[in-house]
Amino acid sequence: MVRLLLGLTACAAMAMADVTFNVVGLREDAGDSFGVMVNGKLTKLTTTEDTYPLWSANVADVDAPLTYKYVQLEKNGKVGKKEKEERNLPQGAIHTPNEFFDRSHTLHNLPPLPQVYDNKLEQNSPFFREGFIGNIFVEGDPAKIKYLNKGGGDFHPDPIKVQVQYIG
Repeated sequence: MVRLLLGLTACAAMAMADVTFNVVGLREDAGDSFGVMVNGKLTKLTTTEDTYPLWSANVADVDAPLTYKYVQLEKNGKVGKKEKEERNLPQGAIHTPNEFFDRSHTLHNLPPLPQVYDNKLEQNSPFFREGFIGNIFVEGDPAKIKYLNKGGGDFHPDPIKVQVQYIG
């Protein structure tokens, strides 16, 4: 009986896990999507209207450490563009951070800034992740965005409607 339990425990410890891959990618054309290549196998990533430009998918039966790369898929599902560099998922990881397509580094060692005053705010928010810089995506009518970018001291633009998405 003890041997059976030890054998089952060993099998459970060696079982492959599911890993969630997350990448921020902007479509070049309508219908484009993204995927991840793990161990030579392509898995298509998905997004929704609420989460775009963040694409995600679970890849079953893989075990870290492993190497992978993201690809941009054309409307017909064929690989259009591959990342140049392989990425590494460390031992024990079950998901990637929100990585950026074709940007080789997501996490950075940022130098500390001098502290001017005691910070009384709680820093358990996803907005305060050490070494990670979030991004804000603003989408709107390109002609109106160009109009806003004119700027200047006497420039008082009419309001325009845009969609704003924070990816952190």
